[in-house]
Amino acid sequence: WNQPIRTYSKGMKQRTSIAYALAGQPEWLILDEPMSGLDAMGRKHMVDLFKKRKISGLSTLMCSHSVTDLVRLCDKVHIISMGKMCETLDIKEHSMIEAELLEQRLVHWSADHAID
Repeated sequence: WNQPIRTYSKGMKQRTSIAYALAGQPEWLILDEPMSGLDAMGRKHMVDLFKKRKISGLSTLMCSHSVTDLVRLCDKVHIISMGKMCETLDIKEHSMIEAELLEQRLVHWSADHAID
């Protein structure tokens, strides 16, 4: 408790940032790579937190490169390439099949829009 936040591990900094963002009980939570740096227990806590927010009718906008996290937590995925929204995908089932389909779409966009 008496240590500066800059001395914390990456996972502890991540948890601290999310706790700070939640302090005002926002309807919308906007996060960039919220699972980055978290250990298995930290990831479980975040998944549980996001699911509780969803059940409560609160929204979370999350940027992530983790297909598993997106499929597990999101109802919609927006693919953004070169600063433009290119495609929106509805996640119907939170399953490995959906993860594979999403990964295929992301690979497609990455390959078709790669910068040479």
